[in-house]
Amino acid sequence: MPIEGYGLWKGTLKAWDIKDARTDPETPHGHIKFTDDSRRTLDCAINVKSSDIVTEVVYWKFRGPDNFFDPSHPIIAKLKGLSERRFYDADSPSDSRLGLRIDLLRDGFIDLKAGHIPPWNTPGVPNDDIVDFLQDFVLNGVAKKAEVYIFGQQYGSKNGLHQIHMVQGSFHNPEHPNWEEENGVHQDGGIFLHFPEEDKWEAFFIAFASQAWKTNDGTGYPDTTETLAQHILGGPPPIIPPVPGVINVKIHSALVNPVGPDNSPVLEMIRIRNTGDADVDLTGYVFENQNRANQPIAARGGGRPVVAVGKEVEFPAGACYLPNNRDGRILLKDARGTVIDMAQYRKAQASREGQWIVF
Repeated sequence: MPIEGYGLWKGTLKAWDIKDARTDPETPHGHIKFTDDSRRTLDCAINVKSSDIVTEVVYWKFRGPDNFFDPSHPIIAKLKGLSERRFYDADSPSDSRLGLRIDLLRDGFIDLKAGHIPPWNTPGVPNDDIVDFLQDFVLNGVAKKAEVYIFGQQYGSKNGLHQIHMVQGSFHNPEHPNWEEENGVHQDGGIFLHFPEEDKWEAFFIAFASQAWKTNDGTGYPDTTETLAQHILGGPPPIIPPVPGVINVKIHSALVNPVGPDNSPVLEMIRIRNTGDADVDLTGYVFENQNRANQPIAARGGGRPVVAVGKEVEFPAGACYLPNNRDGRILLKDARGTVIDMAQYRKAQASREGQWIVF
């Protein structure tokens, strides 16, 4: 169902506020402050983390010196034609004729495979996370008094915008049914900056890594079970029968909430099953959680971490701590960093102390 209040706001950049982006662990947002012809200070709230099991966002950035947004794209002609700095409602009779809508999967803005999936927040490490990248992009625009064009949905108060991300391809989530209900085409968010003195255009687009990379042309609902994260990272592989000479290992189950103190690297365990036709040495493989904390796989008691044909072996989660008070995700990566398998669990599953979750 298309979202109401979708459109474009043209204004002038004024400031960037990262307080919530750094301090809110559940639904962090960065905030762009801008003004329009009404001289009000307006707010644009940008998600920098998802509330889904896969918490990362994907971003695509078009910024100089060699990667400015293509000025010949049809959307730029439409933006240049806007003389007033105000909100343009894509559904209003006076504004809809301007065709001010964007679709990240259909308008040719982005190469999906070129998307980046950074961590949310790594304090003290410069230029390393999504907040850093957004801050650099926005503050450059603030310093140069750039014109800003933001696609998104008006707040209820109509003093700003949110939904500054891809608004399609969301799967069914019983805890957040509105995500699926908001799926639609030609209603995505995005940010364009124009630097009049140089006549250059920059752009920044965001999607959630848990959204589908392909959607229905009419509804915006997923047309594939593969997420953006899987499409970009190349994994996990589809479930297929064992092939001779091919490594077939997967995450079978996990003890997320062992009896005893929470977040114990000694007690939390992950079980790997070998469905192939040869023993597999997992030396160099790692477990990684939804916060990108990882743990090299090691056999308990020493020796090499070998999983025999048709067997299951348990390994400590270690630094890949498994949260039991919220949704979680486990990646199995090989020595080259390739995603071999992914397992996801819900908070309700993890709340049962001492029980293994089977995937």
